[in-house]
Amino acid sequence: MSLPLIAAEISRFLGSNDPEILCIKGRWGVGKTYAWRHFLKLAQQEQRISYDKYSYISLFGRNSLADLRNSVTENTVSTKDVEAKPSPTSLDNATSLLRQGVQRGGFLASLLPQSNGYAQLAQRALYLFVRNTIVCLDDLERAGSSLAMKDVLGLASQLKDEKGCKVAILLNDEKLVGEARDDFQAQLEKVVDVVIDFELSPEEAAGIALDARTVFHDKLRADCIKLKLDNIRVIKKAERFCARLEPLLSEFDERVLEQCVHTATLACYAKYQPDKAPSLSSIRAFDPWAAAVRSVNGDKSEVDPHYVIIQDYGISHIDGLDEVVLSAVDRGFFDEEQLKVEAKQVNDSLRTSDMRADYHRAWEIYRSSFARNEDELATALTQAVERNVAIIEPPNLDGVVSMLRELGYGDRASGLIGFFLAAKEREGPSYWDPSNFEYHGRIRDAEFISAMAERRRSFEEPVNPLQHLMRVGERDGWGEEDEAAILQISEEEVAGILLSSTGEEFRLIVSSYRTFLSISNPSPSVTEICRRAKAALAQVAGESTLNAMRVKSQFHGIDLNA
Repeated sequence: MSLPLIAAEISRFLGSNDPEILCIKGRWGVGKTYAWRHFLKLAQQEQRISYDKYSYISLFGRNSLADLRNSVTENTVSTKDVEAKPSPTSLDNATSLLRQGVQRGGFLASLLPQSNGYAQLAQRALYLFVRNTIVCLDDLERAGSSLAMKDVLGLASQLKDEKGCKVAILLNDEKLVGEARDDFQAQLEKVVDVVIDFELSPEEAAGIALDARTVFHDKLRADCIKLKLDNIRVIKKAERFCARLEPLLSEFDERVLEQCVHTATLACYAKYQPDKAPSLSSIRAFDPWAAAVRSVNGDKSEVDPHYVIIQDYGISHIDGLDEVVLSAVDRGFFDEEQLKVEAKQVNDSLRTSDMRADYHRAWEIYRSSFARNEDELATALTQAVERNVAIIEPPNLDGVVSMLRELGYGDRASGLIGFFLAAKEREGPSYWDPSNFEYHGRIRDAEFISAMAERRRSFEEPVNPLQHLMRVGERDGWGEEDEAAILQISEEEVAGILLSSTGEEFRLIVSSYRTFLSISNPSPSVTEICRRAKAALAQVAGESTLNAMRVKSQFHGIDLNA
């Protein structure tokens, strides 16, 4: 039966003055009680309830007809407040309502309580005066073993025929067994006036169950429908979990909450409808490529229907944020700290993806037409780099500045290079090595290459030529880097170093120059180093007879005049 027909029938039942019995039956969780309360509240707000009194009784665990009768009076409230909870105050109010229904009570009226509070003795008398009340008997299949089905139906019939009441019976008839099932089926047509088979479509279940005022309503509704959920209890469970997630994720992009809603809905389905849904473990282990691998391997066996549910629902993989949500549904509580850690990672990833998409959209102006829109393209590319510089790499910038120069916007290209260097000031020396980006293609812009080289050099430690000179003596060998550094020492500086050094430093410097002067076929750089050394040694030898003797001794066998 469709929701509009159910709504119309319940509305008619509540609004008519005729005593009757309405039976609403359906599977567990489909929303029988929820719908009854929803439409009852709606009728109250619109003042469409014909009777003044309402009593709701769950038969769960009740074991006697006397207990059930007493509950009718104890739970009676005014239809002006159908959500009121039973209490001593509500019983006093019910007593007042029952008194109003009794024109002449005589001796029996005198048994009614005359002040706040009530005595056990008065309960039977109160039931005698039950009149014109809407009575809801819920959970009929869950009544205690000592309360017979035929007795409950007999009481419902009495309330209707003798007391002018309207009775709504709610039950899951699939759970009736044995004598209770036989009695119900035998008495149904005799006792009940209208039977509603409560069965909602997923769209109807989501429509009646979900609060449209929540920020996640549209996403949750779509997810419930995607899973074909018609169990209102499961839908409400998912809504409650999402309501707990929403304030915890308010600082992040709304898509983070949407991902959590998506996962929480599937997790609630798995947790609270395990007979139909995939298990939480199968969700965690889901592999989107498994079906393709089976096909390639020629496996034609039937695919697990739970795998299909997860696949059709749109799960591609379970990331850290999904795992936090799955665990929360499984355990019933959230690890708020870990939730926010994982949410931030997803948020950062979304932000990066957004920036990449924004940057690539600027290039669409170039790719999507033959229009003469050079200035529009130059402006779009420049602003795209400035907006999204966090994800712009040297090859990206090179492509933009090369385009700008080719279009005649050289100044703008140079300005963009300066902006990029300032924005990337925290990057290390390897970032400024063009060879590290050759997999994107060679960087072409000369100004940018020069700027990268200058930035890379800024990380180099100042060269100490003396250290390089002594290192040659330590190793008895050298490299191009050492040659370049030693060539920075002038002829006069070489003489000063020789005259001022002592001890181990002196020994290493002399050893270094002996090594260079011993080369038989020196390179041009080494030839120059040797020339400066010979000139410096001649100057040192000319200082004194003693120094001349020292030079001859230290450089024995080397022709210093050649």
